[in-house]
Order: sequence, then structure tokens, then C-alpha cells
Amino acid sequence: MIKKNFKLMLVVGVMFASVSMMSPVAHADLAPGEGAYLGGFVGYSSGLLQPEITTKSLQINGTFKAKDGGLGLGGIEGGGWLGYGYSLGDVYLGFEIEGAGAGAEIDLTSDTAINISASASSITTMKASRNWQAGGAFRLGYYINKDSLFALKGGISVSEFAVDTGSNTEDVYAGGPQVGASLTSRLSGIDPNLSLRLDFTYTDYLEAEVGGIGGGKINNRHTTLKVSGSDTAARLGLTYSF
Repeated sequence: MIKKNFKLMLVVGVMFASVSMMSPVAHADLAPGEGAYLGGFVGYSSGLLQPEITTKSLQINGTFKAKDGGLGLGGIEGGGWLGYGYSLGDVYLGFEIEGAGAGAEIDLTSDTAINISASASSITTMKASRNWQAGGAFRLGYYINKDSLFALKGGISVSEFAVDTGSNTEDVYAGGPQVGASLTSRLSGIDPNLSLRLDFTYTDYLEAEVGGIGGGKINNRHTTLKVSGSDTAARLGLTYSF
């Protein structure tokens, strides 16, 4: 019995020693984006918000919207990536989730007070800022060489906007499809699992209904207000593979 236990301990010890000797090599051989990875980024996002107001009353009956252009928004953002990827020769397959705290905003002022409805307070200023953005996407890429990965992604994204009229603040949620492209290069001179990533992302917000702005009731049986738009972000960050 003692002899069998000794043999078992010897086998386990050899296995642990082998794993300990091999793990640094295997760890160092991870290609950019391969295995589990975690990263952080900073960037700049800009885009357009397009309002659409539909009224149905005795005085006005119709839809008013911005067909071309819209209200511009822009600002610095920071966030992170968390994902997992497979290296299949020169082809790359992966999935990741991302999140960002965003500073993109629109700030509007008026010399004349605006009354949205009879029960609403007068509005002379309105600010819309994006609080955060989060999403998930599948990635398909190609290894240009052993140290560089070019990848495309497609998924969905959701953003929260805070609309402030001075006397009232409301959170508005908008989400839709997201596509993007990235170039990841391994920083072998620092750490073989550390990579520099340049990322471009486009998000379509689709439509989001807005109600209660300024204390009034925009969304009723007579009037509805919807906001749509899109956003483009350029990000630079670091990722680390495990």
C-alpha cells in the first residue's frame, strides 16, 4: 500500500513538474487575442442624434424629423474589453464584451424660453450626455503574422443618455447593432502576452422614445418624441492574454 501511494505521489509530482516547466512556454506562445484576454482603452467618440416628433391634433398633424444631419455629440471615453479567442492557423475566431464610461455630450441653449407642453416648465437650456455604453460582439480575424492580428467584429450595444433641462433630468436608453475593426500587435519586447490594440467601432442607436422632458408629458396620445442616431469611436488600448 505504501509502495502504491509512493508511486502515485511520484507520478503526480512528475506531472506537476512537467506542467510547471511547460506553462511558461505555452503562456509565451499565445498569439494576440488567443485564449482569455483582458484590456483597457481610451478613445474619442463622435456621432449624430436625430430627433423625430409626431403630432396628431386639431391644430397640427404630421411628422417632423431630421432626414439629413442632426445634433452632433462628441467626447473622450474610457473602458475595457474582456474576451476569449481561438487561433485556427491564420484564422481567428473570438467573442468579447466591452464597456465604456463616455463623456460624449450635446449642449444646447436658447435666448427664448421654450414651453414643450402646458404643464411643463420653460426650457432655456438642454444637455444630453452619454453616461455609459456596453455591448457584446463576435470577432473574425486573420493573422498578418505571428505578432499581428486584424479582426472584424459584429454585435449589439446599449447606451444610457442623461437628458438635463435644468429643472429635470431623465435617463434615455438607446441600442442597436455594432460593427468594428481592430489591429492588435504583440509587444514582445515587454511581455509576449501584452498587445497594443487600435480599434474602430460604429454603433447604430436605432430608435428610443423620450417622455417627461421638462416635467411635461410629450409621449401622450397626441405627441410622441423619438431619438435615433449613430456613433463612431476610435480607441487605443492594451490587452493581456492568459
